[in-house]
Amino acid sequence: MATYDYKCKVCDTMFSMTGSYSTLVGCHPVCPCCQSENVNKIYGNINVIYKGKGFYNTDKDKKDEKLETDIP
Repeated sequence: MATYDYKCKVCDTMFSMTGSYSTLVGCHPVCPCCQSENVNKIYGNINVIYKGKGFYNTDKDKKDEKLETDIP
């Protein structure tokens, strides 16, 4: 299930909608406080985890070492 966050342009209320992508793709969100359809979707940060060699400037000195995160 996906959760989308919205902020109303009229009353500045923040609210969320949860559902499957196919359900929410054609949906027009309505503010629960003032019933306005004049809302903005809020985009959050995406967490990225880099694993393996070559992502850090200190990795250039570790040419032949095997790190614990490497998969054989």
